[in-house]
Amino acid sequence: MKILEIEIENIRGIKRRICLAPNKKNIVVFGPNGTGKSAVVDAIDFLLSGDISRLTGKGSMGLSLGKHGPHVDANSKDAVVTAKIELDGVTGPLTISRSVDNPGTLNCSSEPNELKEAIDVAKKGNYFLSRAEILKFITSEAGKRSEEIQTLLNLSIIEEYRKVLISIKKESEKSVRSAETTLESSKTSIVDNLGLEFFSEEILLAKVNECRGIHKAKPISVLTEDLLKSDIEYAYQEESRNVNPKALRKTLEDMLHHLPLPPLYQGVTQTLLRSYHYDFPNAFGRLNPTQPAVFCFQRA
Repeated sequence: MKILEIEIENIRGIKRRICLAPNKKNIVVFGPNGTGKSAVVDAIDFLLSGDISRLTGKGSMGLSLGKHGPHVDANSKDAVVTAKIELDGVTGPLTISRSVDNPGTLNCSSEPNELKEAIDVAKKGNYFLSRAEILKFITSEAGKRSEEIQTLLNLSIIEEYRKVLISIKKESEKSVRSAETTLESSKTSIVDNLGLEFFSEEILLAKVNECRGIHKAKPISVLTEDLLKSDIEYAYQEESRNVNPKALRKTLEDMLHHLPLPPLYQGVTQTLLRSYHYDFPNAFGRLNPTQPAVFCFQRA
C-alpha cells in the first residue's frame, strides 16, 4: 500500500484540516513542538487500524480514542481521516476514510481482497515506530532487547509460543527418559524370569516358541500380544474358599474377649476353640446345626 494523498481533519493536535500529498514517496514532517507532527502518524495509524496505538497499552493511563482522539476543540463526528491510496494488484487508486465517531468502519470506494489483506496487516501495528519507542529500545539492557523488540513489533505472541514449545520439549524428553527406563527394566525382568543370557528379540522369540510347544501351540514368527496368546488353552481352576485355622482361632479368641456375645454364641465359640487341638475340620459336625449360632458360623 502506498499513499498518494491524505487529508487529516481534527485529529489529535491537528485543528481543522490539513492535506499532504506524498505521491507514493517518503516525506519528512518537521516543525516546532505542539504543531501536530505526531498527529500525522496518529492519523495514519487510525485510518488503517481504527485505533491510535499511543492511546492504549502500557503507560496510557486509561486514555480513550473517543475522548482523546479528536482535537480538543472538535467532536468525534468532525474527526476524520481520508486518503487516496494505491495497492499492488489493483487497477487505479482507491479512496478510503474513517471517522472517530465510527472507528470500526472503513469507508472505501471499492473493497478488493488486496485492501482487506493490507488492513489486516496494518491492524498488527508493525508499520510505524515512534521516537520514544526507538529510544526505549536503544537504551534497554542487553539482556532485555529481545523482549523490547518483540514489544515494538507486536510480536509478544511469538515469545509465548516459544515458551510453550520449550515446555513441550522438556515434557517430551522427560517422557522419553521414563519410557526408556521402563523398557530397560522390562528387558531385565524378561531375562531373569526366562533364564536368558541377554536380551534380544531373536532369543526371546525362540524361548517363547519353546514355551508354546509345551502347551502344544504352534510357533509364531513375530512377538505381538495377539500371537503370544493364540492357540493356547488355559486351564481355569474353580475358586476355593480355604480357611486358615490359626487365623480363625485368633478371630474366635478375640470374639470371646472383646465382644458381648450371648451365651449361646459363647458356647459355640468355646466348642470350636476346644476342637482346634484335635479335630477342628469336624468340629461343625458335632454341633447342633439347628442352632442359629452354628448356622451363622457355617455361613461364614
